[in-house]
Amino acid sequence: MLNAFGAASADLPSDVRVVLLRDAGRAFSADHDLNWSAEEHAKGMKTQAALAAATECLHAITRQIRA
Repeated sequence: MLNAFGAASADLPSDVRVVLLRDAGRAFSADHDLNWSAEEHAKGMKTQAALAAATECLHAITRQIRA
């Protein structure tokens, strides 16, 4: 999903200030997904550098939206 957000944000016009995310699930959180972190850790994303890179990807998307 992070790759999809990164690709989508690259195509946004410069005047876009808001992006709306929707899903049909029972819940949505705009905060850090602890279950995702645990799953990625179990799959091998064990280094601090890998976690930092994933977090930076999210921050880059946020910075682009706010710019």
